[in-house]
Amino acid sequence: MARISKETTCVQSLIGWKEKAHEQARQQCPTTQSRHGLVALLSAQIRAESACMVDKEKQETNQLKYTMNDKLINIANDLTNKEICDLINIIAPRVDVYVGLLNNHCISSEINWANLNGTMIQINLKLSELDDLQDDKFFASAIKEKRKEGEKA
Repeated sequence: MARISKETTCVQSLIGWKEKAHEQARQQCPTTQSRHGLVALLSAQIRAESACMVDKEKQETNQLKYTMNDKLINIANDLTNKEICDLINIIAPRVDVYVGLLNNHCISSEINWANLNGTMIQINLKLSELDDLQDDKFFASAIKEKRKEGEKA
């Protein structure tokens, strides 16, 4: 089933509302000339009201975002460090950690696991399994590139 965004629904209802307003204006005007003038006047009014409706929709969306952020903050504050470790381990396959740059090579790693180290949460990366970072082909190529730059200089 296709999902319909709030923006699409709002636009569709706005178009329907505009059509109803135009039809009501036509029915209220006795002559063609006055109908055109009133429709032009209503168009400006409709544009202003439409902008107001869009602003109101944005405010409601922002309020919903703030409410969701507050809920997430409350959830996070209610979790123990052990529960946070469990949560990190659950979402680990969806996370990649940026470590930094090495000679224009972007270094990142997957999370291997999270555990408690005293009172702190320790996140271990897959890179930490290496005895030497040069054992990784990507690191090795970054280091070789740096050596080549040094030899050229």
